[in-house]
Amino acid sequence: MRLYIYLFFCLVSSRLAFAQDRIITKENDKIPGKITTTSSHLIRFFNRFTNQPDSIATGLVQELRYNDDSLRVLVIPEVSQNQFSSLSPAEFMEAIYFTDYPLLLQTKTVRYDLSFAPAATGKTARLTTDSKTRLAVWASSFKAHPELSFTITLYWDLAGSATHNQQIAENRASALRSFLLSRGVHPANLTVTARRKADLAGSKASLAQSIEFRCSAVKGISILYAAPYTPSPQPEVPRPGPVQVQSPVAVPVAPSAQVSQTYKPRESVRLPPRSQKRYSVTAYFEGLYTFEPLSADWVDPNTGPGNLQGFGGGLFYTYYLKPRVGLTAQIGYSLWAVRRRYLNEQETVMFTNDQVLGRLSAQVGVRFYATPSVYIQPMAGVQQLTLTSENSATHPFGVNKQEFKSFLGAAGAAVGYKIRRQSLLFDVAAQYYLIPNKAFVGVAQPLHFFGLRLGIGYRPENK
Repeated sequence: MRLYIYLFFCLVSSRLAFAQDRIITKENDKIPGKITTTSSHLIRFFNRFTNQPDSIATGLVQELRYNDDSLRVLVIPEVSQNQFSSLSPAEFMEAIYFTDYPLLLQTKTVRYDLSFAPAATGKTARLTTDSKTRLAVWASSFKAHPELSFTITLYWDLAGSATHNQQIAENRASALRSFLLSRGVHPANLTVTARRKADLAGSKASLAQSIEFRCSAVKGISILYAAPYTPSPQPEVPRPGPVQVQSPVAVPVAPSAQVSQTYKPRESVRLPPRSQKRYSVTAYFEGLYTFEPLSADWVDPNTGPGNLQGFGGGLFYTYYLKPRVGLTAQIGYSLWAVRRRYLNEQETVMFTNDQVLGRLSAQVGVRFYATPSVYIQPMAGVQQLTLTSENSATHPFGVNKQEFKSFLGAAGAAVGYKIRRQSLLFDVAAQYYLIPNKAFVGVAQPLHFFGLRLGIGYRPENK
């Protein structure tokens, strides 16, 4: 088990080592690479599609993801800065429920159904019972999403003394904040303020009934405001004329001919990834564990080989009929080892018997991908089991080394996850096998075992 955990962390470390940035355009194209500089006008990056430096206008980008999601940057037009469109309270809550971060960071909602009980002189304001009931659902939603920070603003009208109204509004804002904190919302995720709103002047609405909710920040997400980008006009390359005539002077291209309303990056940005050849080769390590309830004769050293936990490895070759369907051929070797100890009445070891069960297998299968990374792989094949038994020198029958062999069929399946980084593949899979045995060294039961397979492979790209 410790070995499995160690190998798992090795796989995670390898994944992190190959983590890369990703640019998502407004057309939802995903460009992998390494982002070098960003500005409101232009994003420069190393393009993994072409393995060359490249750039794209910021206004064409929807989102940047650094190190495959360790940091996300949403790109919003500069004209939309500090401009928030309005949602209904139900739509705002739905955006929180579905964690629609881009929508939350660009919208707000206003509630008019929250009221406060009249406060006695010298006492703080408090929410009415009905308002607490309405706000309890919102408090639960805020608490369930600690990655979100909210700004709540109570607006008051201009009727009466401004100083007096501001004091009342601030008391009510304090009461609102206290209620939300009492329901488990983290103080760092909540800002409640009171402000005067000029457009409420002359209205008959009661004081501070207009309460605005806005998501002000999301942990791990930043915003980049995009400004229009106009690339500098480039002169045409002069073409040499006849020998007796001087080369023509370079003529600048008119900006109107060079730049359109929407700047398009170089064609290299939109190139698809290099097509890959239709095969891959993977070397793997596997740990195997016998199902004891179904294979008791194999596990008990008094009646069978005594195999419980084994290890092995091998190679498998995959030929892709389609992007999500492949044929596999696999060869591998694994073994189990057990030592029987024979004790006397004083529980001292008198002699031992060592048994080693080896399994040399060859299998074929079909690999179906549910997603580009997740697959299921049924397999079937043949294998040779070899059991070697050897006594210690003190055994009554002497060393008496024996070897037994049997040729048996096998069937199984694996469910796996594949990570691809250019030509390099990482593969982890859970697998199950059945050996339908009827008679092997006195064992009549089939052998059931499952295991974990970790592999690293290579899939070449076309030049």
